[in-house]
Amino acid sequence: MKIRYDIAQGSYQLSRLEIDLSKEAQVRLSWFDYYRNHQHNACLTCRHFGISPQTFYRWQRRYDPHHRKTLKTHSCRPKRVRQLTYTLAQIEAVRKV
Repeated sequence: MKIRYDIAQGSYQLSRLEIDLSKEAQVRLSWFDYYRNHQHNACLTCRHFGISPQTFYRWQRRYDPHHRKTLKTHSCRPKRVRQLTYTLAQIEAVRKV
């Protein structure tokens, strides 16, 4: 008797979808569920949830149904921030003023 250990087909994709979403991300997910269930009517969705169309369409561009992480908020801060390039002479000149 042989025992085979196989991973069920598609279980990897399902495990990737199971992500801990914040409350905000869950609300955004409910927007898109409502949008799909109501014939893709964006105006109705915006009225129902009390959000502006601009907000809805911004999140719609970002949303990928296969990657729920796209509903999470992320920082708008640049990843690389330019370092200050003041010389010591400039700093002393400001101190004198």
